[in-house]
Amino acid sequence: MVAGLGAVRTETAAGFGAVRAEMGAMEVRIIKWFIATAVTLSVTLSGIAFAIAKLVH
Repeated sequence: MVAGLGAVRTETAAGFGAVRAEMGAMEVRIIKWFIATAVTLSVTLSGIAFAIAKLVH
C-alpha cells in the first residue's frame, strides 16, 4: 500500500509540473501578443495623426 502512494505522489507531481510548464508558455504568448498589439496600435495612431496633420496644414 505504501508503494502505491509513492506512485500516486510521483504522478501528481509530474502532472503539476506539466501544468506549470503550460502556464509559463501561455504567459509568454500573452506577453508577446500584448507587446505586438501595443506596437501596432502606436503605429496606426501615429499614421492617423500624421494624416490629420497633413490635411489640416
